[in-house]
Amino acid sequence: KDWTSLDIKFFKIFHQAAGIVICGAVAGWMLIYFLQMNFEIGKRFLPPLEVALLLSSVVLLTTMYGFGTYLRAHKDEPLMVQTLVLGVLQCGAGLFLGMKYSSFGMSTGFFAINLFYGLPSAFLLWRHRRKKWHNSEI
Repeated sequence: KDWTSLDIKFFKIFHQAAGIVICGAVAGWMLIYFLQMNFEIGKRFLPPLEVALLLSSVVLLTTMYGFGTYLRAHKDEPLMVQTLVLGVLQCGAGLFLGMKYSSFGMSTGFFAINLFYGLPSAFLLWRHRRKKWHNSEI
């Protein structure tokens, strides 16, 4: 069990994936903003703030998926309960906030749930399991 090699590969790929997703999110937001400011078809997209919230959620989700992939490399699925709770929270927020506040409520709720529950819970579980499995300080 070569934990050091696994960690080196994980962190390298994790940072590469995060960088690509962040660049893609910024480029996507800029494209939609450009279309909204200069072309009639741009009015068919969500407002810039809502697009930014959704694209930021994608960045957070990509980070959570990275933690999940690392944990699954150890032949374990500790994120099952976290994923189910996350899905229930997002569904409830989408239904409630969507009915009450339309697309702004849905995008804000989706982002807030990922930021305040999804990412912290995935990170804490990843850190706990990594420390336990590797028997080292992080």
